[in-house]
Amino acid sequence: MSNSFEWGSYFSQFKLYHNKKNTFGLTSALGISNTYNYLNCVLGTHNHPGTNSNNCTYFYYGSDMKEAPDGWGNVMDGRVKKSYLRYWSLRMPISVQLKWRVGNNAMAFSFGPEFEWRFAMKSKVKFEKGGKYTVSDNIAYNPFGVNALAVFSFRDFVIFGRAGLIDLFNRNNSHEHFVPVNLGIGFSF
Repeated sequence: MSNSFEWGSYFSQFKLYHNKKNTFGLTSALGISNTYNYLNCVLGTHNHPGTNSNNCTYFYYGSDMKEAPDGWGNVMDGRVKKSYLRYWSLRMPISVQLKWRVGNNAMAFSFGPEFEWRFAMKSKVKFEKGGKYTVSDNIAYNPFGVNALAVFSFRDFVIFGRAGLIDLFNRNNSHEHFVPVNLGIGFSF
């Protein structure tokens, strides 16, 4: 489990299909986001002798860990204020959309798959005395993901839910199972 913060925007929307009244159709969009997952441990990589991989990704916990991530050294002694995983995503949902009006208020509900390309993933820590440190930028993650996306909008206010259908980490180089799930709000302009 982790807490997360994400900001981003869908900057263009395309109608793929709609009926004559524009109350039902297929829609798509292009978007970009920046995601921060705040962790109660440190995510790092480690070379293990006898394996074919040079970036096995693991979660490392406090003082009881037996080996530190590569390049980390011996600083797991409580000086870490917070640890987080940060990455960028390009997203393209393809959704079925229903529109209706209640009085003069436009409302809509859409759902469908969202295709995601993740990049620039880094594990970072922030120290108690200030300063940030990149633990690893060689994380064994899946760059391509598929999410289930549902969006409800009322006028310009949007509530959305997103659930990953593919693990965030590559199972060939990581034993960690991490599926992103987001619930958020947004605004239309």
